[in-house]
Amino acid sequence: YAVGNFGFYDTDGVWIEDFARFVPDEQRWEGLECLNPSFDGMDVLGWRDPQDTLYATGFKGSICGYPESCVFTYDGNAFAPWPPFEQIPPHPNNYVGLVFKFRGCTYVSGTFLDPVIGSGWTSFIRYCGNAWEHVPGGEAIWGVKDYLIQGDTLLYLGGPFRTATGAPGNLVVSYDGTSWSDLGGGLEYTPAPSLGQAWDLMAWHGAVYACGSFTGAGGIPALCLAKWNGYQWCGFPGELDLGTQ
Repeated sequence: YAVGNFGFYDTDGVWIEDFARFVPDEQRWEGLECLNPSFDGMDVLGWRDPQDTLYATGFKGSICGYPESCVFTYDGNAFAPWPPFEQIPPHPNNYVGLVFKFRGCTYVSGTFLDPVIGSGWTSFIRYCGNAWEHVPGGEAIWGVKDYLIQGDTLLYLGGPFRTATGAPGNLVVSYDGTSWSDLGGGLEYTPAPSLGQAWDLMAWHGAVYACGSFTGAGGIPALCLAKWNGYQWCGFPGELDLGTQ
């Protein structure tokens, strides 16, 4: 699946705009059930194993004629509103980035009015059963850029958050549903700590790889790319440009 600011005709002459799906057996792109009417609104089409639902997220917008929202679901056949988001107080600046399921709850990142206390802004909450709640210990996690789920037992988050602002770790953390780990102190960008962030997380051969804007990992030099093997960080030889994604 792809989302972006694009438009083209498919092999049947049908116009495709902003949302598309690749059909590997036929080696062609096809449109989804309706066009994305505004690239300024819904700009993320997110799915990761083991989810069975794809979420279209972004600033408030409309898909397929539904009332405006920041979250719509897609099951492979049709878009639909996501009822839990209707409990979030409306505001023109509400923004949803990532939506994913972990251990029976649906987690949402972004910047939106807080539905739990009814005032102020929040960036990372979860929906368990029939109500929103703050993620215990994760209230100060802002700006989540990526997530990684390992076997439904560990959730990894990457972003610009830091312990200096109350987060449970620096740029990267893990969560088992009960407690947080800072993964050996996490990552750091020594020239300007507030500008560091982890952009992407990936699992490979039992290790977790993080890349982004940082110069160290767990107290050792690591320029933009580092590997967490479960108990310590490892850097890589050579130099990468800051901001590697």
